[in-house]
Amino acid sequence: MPVRHRLTDADTLSSLSVLYFGTEDRVNDIIDYNNIVYPYISTENADKYMVYAHGYVYVKRDNAKSDVTIKKHWTLTTKPSIISTVSKTYVVITDTLIPAGVTEAYLPIRSIIPGLQGNTLEGSVSVLGKDFTRNFVTFSTVTNPAPIAGGREGKILTTGDYIFIPSEEADLTLASTDAGYEQARYFYGEDFLLTDDDLTISSTGDIATVGFADNVYQAVIQRLKAERGDNPSDYTWGTNIPSMIGDGEIPIEVLPKRIEVELYDTLSYEDRIHSPDVVSVNIDPQGNTVYVDIDMSIVTLEEILQIRGLKIGGDS
Repeated sequence: MPVRHRLTDADTLSSLSVLYFGTEDRVNDIIDYNNIVYPYISTENADKYMVYAHGYVYVKRDNAKSDVTIKKHWTLTTKPSIISTVSKTYVVITDTLIPAGVTEAYLPIRSIIPGLQGNTLEGSVSVLGKDFTRNFVTFSTVTNPAPIAGGREGKILTTGDYIFIPSEEADLTLASTDAGYEQARYFYGEDFLLTDDDLTISSTGDIATVGFADNVYQAVIQRLKAERGDNPSDYTWGTNIPSMIGDGEIPIEVLPKRIEVELYDTLSYEDRIHSPDVVSVNIDPQGNTVYVDIDMSIVTLEEILQIRGLKIGGDS
């Protein structure tokens, strides 16, 4: 079972990797497992609602006689064009080593300020920032082979949030058949079967139950449909979406992205799933009901859960 760690102001990905694995080399495993994005962990609560335009650039160099390391925080800028008269600045989001003998590489980038900044068309990035020049790093070609836009960015965790540390031991135990059955039943849980939010009676006259993957699916549905605060004993239960779509304070043009970020935040508290993907967010014309499509994987099982048309808010 993955370890759930509540973040403090002092936590960093490196310190968590050392704490749980004894090495800093597992940082990327923690990032991937939690679907988090740069700056990954922040002490500012507002950062979790920030959304950045992002993509990648293709670089090519003529002189490949030595290693070159591109550092995160180095910047690239678009050239103004007839279509877009404003230069947009993007920052490299992870260190990238280009070994000697290698002439081409891809650098992941995002905008330096929150917001989508509109689309950056294919082939727009072409100007290197000063950090490249100061470190004598030059490329014969710098371009983005695909448009840069505000796609799915995952989330940023802040102080007080839970981050999950993957556990290979849990994977090995639950992946086994006979020996891992009891552990698997405990991990995936069992609960009363709900139909339209009502208890279901089995053919024997007892209250029907649901377990394993079906229970995970039902639990995720119930978590997403509940409003944050409905369960006084668990402040992580439910979402803030009903209040977000009910007060009208969030501009309608950014509301879908804010809801998407909230969905990722809500799902981060369910440690039986991983790699959630918010496929779509649709808001009704009145602006008080949301319909979402989400895909996710169950931890240690080769099974994908698909939620389609889940209604949140309104009279749900």
